[in-house]
Amino acid sequence: MNIIFVCTGNTCRSPMAEGLFKKRLPHISDITVSSRGLAASTGSPASENSVIAASELGADISGHKAAMLSLQDVEAADFIFTMTSSQAQMLKTMVPQYADKIYSVAEYSDCEDISDPYGGDIEKYRRCATDIDSAVDVIYQKIQENMQ
Repeated sequence: MNIIFVCTGNTCRSPMAEGLFKKRLPHISDITVSSRGLAASTGSPASENSVIAASELGADISGHKAAMLSLQDVEAADFIFTMTSSQAQMLKTMVPQYADKIYSVAEYSDCEDISDPYGGDIEKYRRCATDIDSAVDVIYQKIQENMQ
């Protein structure tokens, strides 16, 4: 199974989601998890505050490098989770043939959109990471149930 988390720049929310999801995976797993951006500056590191906030919740994203979401990524994915409903809608409009695998985190986990902490203080990143961690937990549980 191939899961991709998507945000705008792939330096804050989606890397945190990727890391927080991966920490739930057993050491041997048939789930691949990555993250991408819709307007990423390829190769940029995760923001310092994202690294700190994710670390405090047990995920190491210090080696993350931003990457743009490509058509090949979309084609290869089983699930694509965006941080906001508008990002999901935009992707569904861009690649309608793959709309059935695109969800906002909020839609799939019954939470609210994950607001962008970009430029905020560490507390804003911590709140964002906590929101992501809660949503990712629900997503992980649902995917585990579907795989059984």
